[in-house]
Amino acid sequence: MKKLVFTVLAACVLAGCSVLREGDGMTRAERKEAKRNMITNALDGRRYVIEVRTANPQRYTQVPLDYGYSLEIAGDTLKSYLPYYGRAYNIPYGGGKGLNFTAPISGYDDRGSRRGVRHIELTAKNDEDTYLYIIDVSDSGYATIDVSSRERERISFNGEMSLAMP
Repeated sequence: MKKLVFTVLAACVLAGCSVLREGDGMTRAERKEAKRNMITNALDGRRYVIEVRTANPQRYTQVPLDYGYSLEIAGDTLKSYLPYYGRAYNIPYGGGKGLNFTAPISGYDDRGSRRGVRHIELTAKNDEDTYLYIIDVSDSGYATIDVSSRERERISFNGEMSLAMP
């Protein structure tokens, strides 16, 4: 009796797993390749959003972030909605905009993919400061953003590229 119950239970589990795996008709490798192609197309078209999950200030420990912080590239425009933790040297009274601004991109250098990581450097300027964003995006969509400016200490962020088009 125990063998019969075990056999039926094992058959049900295996049948359920096969239904879950075949739900979209794609193998794991095909889904991975499709995601890689979507990421490459978004980076090539300069239309992508990186949703940020953690901030890494230079002088502090890693800070986990709530959902909603992001960096968006839309053609020649940078939309930065990022928090800032660290030392600021010369900023407007009240803290200024920090890393929360929209500005035109003055320099965009896509260095291509090396070992599955795409390296992008861009420069943007607003009325408070000039910023250098260094973005590394892996084939799986994991991203790191390093932000340097003249008036603030460097800070970096970790997140993931959103596959929903902006």
